[in-house]
Amino acid sequence: MLARSAAFSCFVAVTLLALLGGTEAAHSDGSCDASSKCPSSTPCCSSSGYCGTSAEFCLAGCDPRSSFSPSSCRALPRCKPLSITFTNKANPTVELASYNGDSSKAPLTIDSGAVRTSKSGLYATVAQKGKAKAGTTLSTTEYIQYGRVTATLRHANNKGIVGAFILMSPTADEIDFEITGGQSRQVQLNMFAQGKAFSGGDSNSATITQGPEFDTADWHAYTLDWSPTRIIYSIDGVEVRTLKRSSFKSKKDGYYKYPATPMRAQVSVWDASDMAKGTVEWAGGRADYSKADSHGTFTTQIRSLTVECHDPESLGAGSAYGFSKSIDAKSGELKVVATSRKTTI
Repeated sequence: MLARSAAFSCFVAVTLLALLGGTEAAHSDGSCDASSKCPSSTPCCSSSGYCGTSAEFCLAGCDPRSSFSPSSCRALPRCKPLSITFTNKANPTVELASYNGDSSKAPLTIDSGAVRTSKSGLYATVAQKGKAKAGTTLSTTEYIQYGRVTATLRHANNKGIVGAFILMSPTADEIDFEITGGQSRQVQLNMFAQGKAFSGGDSNSATITQGPEFDTADWHAYTLDWSPTRIIYSIDGVEVRTLKRSSFKSKKDGYYKYPATPMRAQVSVWDASDMAKGTVEWAGGRADYSKADSHGTFTTQIRSLTVECHDPESLGAGSAYGFSKSIDAKSGELKVVATSRKTTI
């Protein structure tokens, strides 16, 4: 639902602002957007909409539309095939605050929150207080410009607690699966272009109900297969929804309102209890922490993650993705280019 997308964006903004501290002052209120871009002194616009110069601004989620120029943001590490198993207490993550943009150092960042290892997989946690109070988001350090990503995960069904497997770009292109409380057989499927649904409201979203044997608390393989012309959502190898780019052409400007910019794969869990009334209702109500686990947390647990890269041949050579100042003729977004600009800070 669109309200959910706004709520998740709010969740991301709040948690990143906690990381950014007091370094975001550039405009009178430190904010940036496409109509009020960052100045050259603090050129990078973070995903939470503030200008700065450090990693939290210029790396993950740096918005090229609102930065001083598209090249103010560091280049995005280019997709390489990836297969990670999180069992046997594996924790191949690094805190975003200590990440310098070198994707060879770790395949995933902890953008916010806290994780917990186990023999069966890695837990992303949300708690009533402490580091994971707002929830946890894990993101791949490499991006994909089309490809197929599968996360094997499980999400115990608790009201108010949302689990998600997401592809997200710096320009707010998004494709995702979401699991909300109280509906153990239901999964919501969403798609947004630059943070917006094609016809407003829930027009890009669908909720599917699986068979009686299905439970989101069990292990399932969720796959997002994204190409320039279609998106296929699959669960346990079975296609459950297909979206075609041709269905999302705007009569107003002629552009396709369809994801077209490099994305990171993300797994997240968050508490919707303090969000707007509609979001709380969508998430099944307010969280009841008397039903939390022995650690005082609710969780989404991931067992494995695989990434297949399907870069278009037209993209050309380069170790990273970047954005030019020109506009893509199909999407109306900044054109994606291959580049050898540095990804680090």
